[in-house]
Amino acid sequence: MHKAAQVSLPLVLCSMACAGVALKPAADRVEVVASVPPACQSLGTVFGTAGGYVSTGVFTPNEKLAEGAMNDARNKAAEKGATHLVPGSTELTGTAATLMAIAYRCPRAP
Repeated sequence: MHKAAQVSLPLVLCSMACAGVALKPAADRVEVVASVPPACQSLGTVFGTAGGYVSTGVFTPNEKLAEGAMNDARNKAAEKGATHLVPGSTELTGTAATLMAIAYRCPRAP
């Protein structure tokens, strides 16, 4: 293999893999909070995941995996109509991250 090709292949793989899970526009409005705000309705548990040995985990730092899992959880919460998300623990396996969180629909302040 040509030396330039050897150098560029890891860069190409990392540029694809290191990006993580993108936050969808609707999920940008889901507020991440530490505790349940008053007068909120629980919409249930959502699981956010990012990485995986075959997909992106090998080339993605733990911080990006955790961020991707949070983005995935916010995306799923938004699909349920949530306004708020209370994250639980994040499990990092070295090549993947999983986040469990509770989605809530809360009244917006006037």
